Parts: sequence; C-alpha cells; structure tokens
Amino acid sequence: MFLKILKNYYPLIIILVLISLSITSFLKPGEPTESFIPERKENRKVEVTFIYVDLKGQIKHPGVYKVEEHLRLFQVINLAGGLTSDAYLRNINLSAALHDQQVIYIPTENDVKQSDDSSSDLIESNKININTADVELLDTLPGIGRVIAEDIIAYRLKNGNYESIEDIMNVSGIGDVTFEKIKNLIYT
Repeated sequence: MFLKILKNYYPLIIILVLISLSITSFLKPGEPTESFIPERKENRKVEVTFIYVDLKGQIKHPGVYKVEEHLRLFQVINLAGGLTSDAYLRNINLSAALHDQQVIYIPTENDVKQSDDSSSDLIESNKININTADVELLDTLPGIGRVIAEDIIAYRLKNGNYESIEDIMNVSGIGDVTFEKIKNLIYT
C-alpha cells in the first residue's frame, strides 16, 4: 500500500525535493560564485582644478577666493557672504562662468551713474573710450565678452583710468592677439 501511494506521488515528491535543495543552497553560507561577485571599480582619483577669483566692491567679505573652476559667479558670491544692500546688479551676469585670476567688481548704483554721466565721451569717431565705457559697450569689441568687459571695468576701478590703450593688456584674458583686434577701436 505504501508503494502504491509512493508511485502516485513520485513526481510530486521529486519536485518538492528539488525545490527544497535549491532553497537550502541559497541559504547556506559560503563563497559566492563568480557570477555573483560584483566588478571592482578602479580607485580613480577625480582631479579637481582650482582657480583664484578676486571679489571686490559690494561684497560682504571681499577678497581672493580659491574655488573649483566649474563654479559660477553667484556661487562664489554666496561663499563670500553675499552682497551688500548697496549692490547694483543691473549689469552683472550672476551666472557667468569664472576663470583663473579674474577680478569681479560689484558696483553701487552711484558707480554706474558716474559712468553714465560721462557717456558723451564714450565714443569718439566710432572708437570706445575704455576709461568710461560700460559693460555693454565693451562687450561689442571683438574678442571681448561680458566677463572680460567686467574685468576691464574692475581693473579701471581698482587702478584708476588707463593711461594708454596698451594698459588694457594688464587685464587677465587680454593678450597680444586680442589687443591687435581692438587697438584701433579703443582710446583713453
């Protein structure tokens, strides 16, 4: 009688034994097979490049800041404690990318008005006066983008008026090639 029952349930018994063996093999501690070993990633060092940016003007904590090169102007201003209540941002691009040795000057509204008052001297026979021009006008020069235009003004505010057009080459980002493009378009 036992053999008769065994014959009728033989396939079911085999299936149950196989299932229990497979379950217990997963539950047993031991070394994982190679297919379960995750790939090891090489220890790669991420190289971070730093730049130095000089914040001036209406910044709560002006000074030179060492920052990662991918940061934007608004992020560095936040690192410097933010802006003063006198900061005038109409001509400032807060999303500007930064570059090494950049000088950024955040003006007051009064600084901008003084620049606007001398607008009659801005253009002389289609030349731009680099001592009185604003960011928008300087930005029209070939090879001079908004960031370098801001640097030209920051340099002027820090060091006084340019004595000769060659002095503009003291601004970071303006070398011989750029100067050759703009020398006949500017005056002091």
